[in-house]
Amino acid sequence: MYKFTGVFFGVFFLITNCYAGDLTAQVKNTSVNFFEPFDYTVSYEGDDGYALRPDFSELDNDFTISSTSSSVQSSFINGKGSVNRTWRLKLLPKRTGKIVIPAVKAGNYSTQPIEITVSANSVSNNMSISGATVSNNALAPADEDLDNTSGNTDFAIDVQVDTKKPYVQQEVNVVLTIRDPRGLELTSEPLINVGDDWIVKMLKQPTVNNNGRGLREIKFYYAFFPQKSGLLTIPPLRIEGFYMSVNSPQNDSEELTLGGLLQIFDFNLGAMFGTRQPVVLQSKPIEIDVKPLAEGYGNNWWLPSGAVGLAARWSETNPVYKVGETVTREVLLTAEGVADTQLPELALISSPDIKQYPEKPEVDSIIDNGKVTSRSLTRIVYIPQKSGQQVIPEIRVPWFNVETQTIETAVVPAETVTVQSADITGDYSEQTEPQTAAAPSEIQSPSTVNRGYHWLWIVLAFLAGIGISFALFRRKEKSAQGEHNVNDWQKAVIVALKENDIKALRDSLIQGGREIFSESKINNLTDLDDLLQNKEFSEQIQNLNNRLYNNANVKVDGKLMLSILKKYKQPRVKKKIADPLPDLYK
Repeated sequence: MYKFTGVFFGVFFLITNCYAGDLTAQVKNTSVNFFEPFDYTVSYEGDDGYALRPDFSELDNDFTISSTSSSVQSSFINGKGSVNRTWRLKLLPKRTGKIVIPAVKAGNYSTQPIEITVSANSVSNNMSISGATVSNNALAPADEDLDNTSGNTDFAIDVQVDTKKPYVQQEVNVVLTIRDPRGLELTSEPLINVGDDWIVKMLKQPTVNNNGRGLREIKFYYAFFPQKSGLLTIPPLRIEGFYMSVNSPQNDSEELTLGGLLQIFDFNLGAMFGTRQPVVLQSKPIEIDVKPLAEGYGNNWWLPSGAVGLAARWSETNPVYKVGETVTREVLLTAEGVADTQLPELALISSPDIKQYPEKPEVDSIIDNGKVTSRSLTRIVYIPQKSGQQVIPEIRVPWFNVETQTIETAVVPAETVTVQSADITGDYSEQTEPQTAAAPSEIQSPSTVNRGYHWLWIVLAFLAGIGISFALFRRKEKSAQGEHNVNDWQKAVIVALKENDIKALRDSLIQGGREIFSESKINNLTDLDDLLQNKEFSEQIQNLNNRLYNNANVKVDGKLMLSILKKYKQPRVKKKIADPLPDLYK
């Protein structure tokens, strides 16, 4: 009996000593605001806390950790040591609704999950984020603002728009301003999550204004294009960074103090060398009342703009118009204050006397006077069908003037040209069918043909043989040259990747597509994408376009694009010899 009792108490003693500590988590309030950080505390009490390092990485999915601090206390009672450690975090929610703060692990210990409710209620004009003040008041003029706030030691963020009542797809200029009194170092570009409601383009590179007394203003410039009417929201714009704090007793200095040993002597290395303090700034959302299409606009392509231009020029200086022969004209459409994806394709007025074949337009956008100006260049091939005085129809592009609130039309006027006959026999459209060969009974006997023609036919046959041989030689040489060209564009892609030249990469891929799909017209990467029908290639094209036109910091896998493009081979297509019209214009 005594033996059993001894074993029982021995096991009980071991069990109680194995349970050496406890790790818990708590928040002050389970209902928090989307725009304000809240306190999240993790605590440990036990005898082996010095070596614990909690893993907070799981929190990154739904929260931004704007600051972290920790403290440690130790005690010895009856020869037994005890450690009490606390980690305090400032968390900023990334979304609204019910969110579960996941369990945090530290060694063999784990906290319990905590469910909170994040609401999108309005906040006060000033809110504190990691020692920073986020101000949502309108900014004063730049110089005045810098002078009046030179004594302010808090960060601030502000967003301004040039209009809160645009028409659908009309440009809204957005300026994000950050006031920096402490030497803020940004670790990310502004995070903008707009979904399908907006198209966003960067207007220009950020600017920095310094008043010489330690206060800076950092500005980011964007163009937002609403894609539907009604009440839309420009979401909160968030940016992250840090500053170096010389005296911050709440920082986690124990990482530098040999497991907290030097804290016994009140020795803080962070206060001596400075500590990196994280900063998260987030603006308030802005509600935009987007107006629908203007009344009376009809079924025309909606084009809201401050100015629209339409111009045309012939590819040749003095073109000659002949029946059945092609003449090319370029038509340039420019529109201020619209995205390039919103430009319409030209609607041509048909004519029985002149056939018109427009190619797919080449579209781009530039920044002019602080506005996005989009351009489309369309090449149109004209083939006259009848000689004499013919009229090339006008080209019209309706648009809505957002400045004057009126419907206007950009026009390339109709043009009268003189069309020459294809040959002396008459009009191309009035040519008779080719004459058939004479009946056998009508063919002259060889004896009635002049013998001089016999030698002429021999010479012609000899020359024909030389011509055929030369053509075969040129075909083989052209094939070899094509092989050389393929190697050239592949080398160009590799060089562009080494030099990180996105524009050169785009041009090299387009050239490779033209070599591989020689029977197709490829003006841009979209044309090539339509031919390849490859999901991975499409994703990389999207990334490449974002790098080119949105200045987005996304990765473009050029090696993957090259390997996909090299796998494709253009099937040989038998050319139609008697077809008077190139495949492009059918």
